Amino acid sequence: MQHRHRNLAIWIIAAAILVASGAIVWTAVGMKRDAAKLLDLGPSVPAPTAADAVAMPLAADGVQLTVKQTAAPGYPAGN
Repeated sequence: MQHRHRNLAIWIIAAAILVASGAIVWTAVGMKRDAAKLLDLGPSVPAPTAADAVAMPLAADGVQLTVKQTAAPGYPAGN
C-alpha cells in the first residue's frame, strides 16, 4: 500500500510542476506580446516638405524661448 501512495504522490507532484511550468510559459508569452505592442511605433511620420518650411519661416537669429523653473533641481547625492 505504501508503494501505491508514493507513486500517487509522485504523479501529483509531476502534474503540479507541469501546470506551473505551463503557467510560467503562458505568462512569458503574454508579456512578450504586450511588450511588442508597446514598442510598435505605428505609422511613420512623413518628412517635412519645402512647403512646410515656407509655412513657418524662422528669423535669421533663430527663436528665443524662455522657460521658468518651478522647482529646485534634485541631485542624486543631495549636494
